[in-house]
Amino acid sequence: MTQGRVCESCDVAIALTRDAIAARAIQYRRLVIVLVVTCLPTLVYAVVWREWRATAVLILVPGAVLLFCATDALVVQRWRKAIMDGWGAGLLQLDLVVRTLRLVPGLPDRTLNAMLATLPSPRDAEIPSPVRLELAHIQALIDRSACEQMISRALWPAIAVGVVFIATAANCPLVLLGLIAPPLLALSVKRRHRQRVQGMAVLLAQACRKSGVDPDVGSVLMASLDWQGLS
Repeated sequence: MTQGRVCESCDVAIALTRDAIAARAIQYRRLVIVLVVTCLPTLVYAVVWREWRATAVLILVPGAVLLFCATDALVVQRWRKAIMDGWGAGLLQLDLVVRTLRLVPGLPDRTLNAMLATLPSPRDAEIPSPVRLELAHIQALIDRSACEQMISRALWPAIAVGVVFIATAANCPLVLLGLIAPPLLALSVKRRHRQRVQGMAVLLAQACRKSGVDPDVGSVLMASLDWQGLS
């Protein structure tokens, strides 16, 4: 990789990181606004008018927080995918990217270090391009599965409130059976995630064997991935 190409790739990584951090800050501000607009008027109304049933709305707050966590993780996942795709294509060196980003002024240290910690730390010279591409692909699939799990957990409170409301309005207790839907959905998503992870571990091992990568190095590569995803 030429010096000019290295500089250009680092500039792209810096721009991606700045955009991701800015997007996360915007989402955090939106969460604060949603919580204030939801919680404060509800509590004031309940206290002033002695209408404590109004506080039932607050059951949606955990779902809103979980949804924020899911969207925040999605931003980091997209950033990590872009970095790892560039690394897989041979356009970026992860160790150089990490060192460069830590020297960029204006990036919040805690946020940046947490994002950099999600990147694998392999020795680039030991990894052929096909294995890099497979690693990037596998990490993207893991992240997608983890995001599906987070979104399914975020939907629990909303589904529960909807089921209870319908059962009360229709005076039909049988509708409450719908409360078993969220756990069943979560179990289905979790099982699919586990199956994907098992299949991806096999694909990575095969790519290492085909590329002549040492088995010990292959084990380090597999361990360097974030197999839980950003959940």
